[in-house]
Amino acid sequence: MPRARDLRNESGQMAVITALMLIPIMAITGLAVDLHLTVNSKEKVQFAMDAAVIAGARDLQVGKTDEEITTTVRSYFAQMISDETHGVSCDEVDVVIPADQDEVRASADCRQATVLLAAVQREEIPIAVDASATYGINKLDIAFVFDVSGSMTDDVTGTSDEKLDVLKTAALNALDELLPPAGSALEGEVRIAIAPYDHTINVGPYFNAMTDEQPDRTWRSQTRVQTGTVCGRYWSDGSCRRWDPVYQMEPNGDHTWVDVDNDIDNTCIYERDGAQAFTDAAPGAGSWFGSADPHWFVDADDDQKVRGDDGITSSNTGSFRIRNDTALNMTYDDCSPSEVVPLTYNKSTLTTAINGLTANFATNGSLGFAMGWYLISPGWSYVWPVGSEPHGYTDPNVRKVIIMMTDGAFNTWRTDAGTYGNGWDRMTTLCNAAKTEGVFVYTIVFDLNNTTAETVLRNCATEPSYFHTPNSASDLVDTYADIAASISDLRLNQ
Repeated sequence: MPRARDLRNESGQMAVITALMLIPIMAITGLAVDLHLTVNSKEKVQFAMDAAVIAGARDLQVGKTDEEITTTVRSYFAQMISDETHGVSCDEVDVVIPADQDEVRASADCRQATVLLAAVQREEIPIAVDASATYGINKLDIAFVFDVSGSMTDDVTGTSDEKLDVLKTAALNALDELLPPAGSALEGEVRIAIAPYDHTINVGPYFNAMTDEQPDRTWRSQTRVQTGTVCGRYWSDGSCRRWDPVYQMEPNGDHTWVDVDNDIDNTCIYERDGAQAFTDAAPGAGSWFGSADPHWFVDADDDQKVRGDDGITSSNTGSFRIRNDTALNMTYDDCSPSEVVPLTYNKSTLTTAINGLTANFATNGSLGFAMGWYLISPGWSYVWPVGSEPHGYTDPNVRKVIIMMTDGAFNTWRTDAGTYGNGWDRMTTLCNAAKTEGVFVYTIVFDLNNTTAETVLRNCATEPSYFHTPNSASDLVDTYADIAASISDLRLNQ
């Protein structure tokens, strides 16, 4: 039987052994806990560094100085470290901007404060991170496609902000984000075109190249053959107060009609038909666009022609004042003053065009999208002026982008719906064709509760994140800012 003294000795020895064993156990446990914490922190620190150099590369794209870029990287990194990590401290970020390499590099030495290892005199674990970002894509051809139909004069729902005014503000802010400063080494690498659309598109000085017609031209209608006059109303003294025309009549009781040429001088077009209806083939024989002339239906019945003949003399604006049951469609006599702007990096030109946007008539959205595509299509180089020729599709240093916005349903078109589909069908076909050529597409449905519009434009966008549904003035401004930032990211190779 062990003596009490022996038992006490054994207990003391076990206590010493247990105490000695606790030290490595605590060290191992502390190492595991603190290493797990450090691994998580390093991921966040690396993410912060990646994001910081991307922000710096964006500054580089728009021509900011090395000092401004360095400040951006350091402040961006510091803010993200403060927001996303705990117990991490870092030395000042080292930023390198190699000359003529379109690159931003950055590195930093950081430390993660330990939790349990501090008990064994290990108070921090080092973390070293570095990152770089270049913009391998040096050039951007961007088309802004703006809805300027009549509904853009409406106020944004629940506000007194006119939609068109909000669009102008948002677009001008996007110019600031996208265009490198005038005079910088990067000036000209980003070019922007503008395609404003309503029921037609005003192509201004490019009208002849697209239609093979002159702006000053004639369109054909018909008028009744007059054979004389007869008094339709008398004064009290028996003299004639109103003379009415007498028309020649056919044996079947219809009027006799003769062709008449009417003068017109607008520069608006509508969509083309035929084999090139949904391609970006340049205009030419077999692929001309329609000039926005009124249309006289030669085969209409006599009553419709009478109403149409009266309509020509009573209206000078279009179908707003002419019933739709006549032989005359005056819709395309109404031409928006908002003209297309070919690719340019001249901020003043773009600003003037945006400020001058004017809302008018109905919404031919598929035509608007098509025009945005034509403005950046290399096949159209001969149409646009020197300096506005689009870059080639196969140039690895180029990205092509369309930003399409609408606030309404695509409710008008000129060519046959049975052959070419309705406005949404046409939009889908054109969008898919443009994306096949590598065009990046962003779409915006502004303050519009329309399931079809959202479905079609969501599917048109290159990625789900490229589709936007702003419903307020601030939302639209933020949307264009987000798109501008996203477009900048398209140029980056991390």
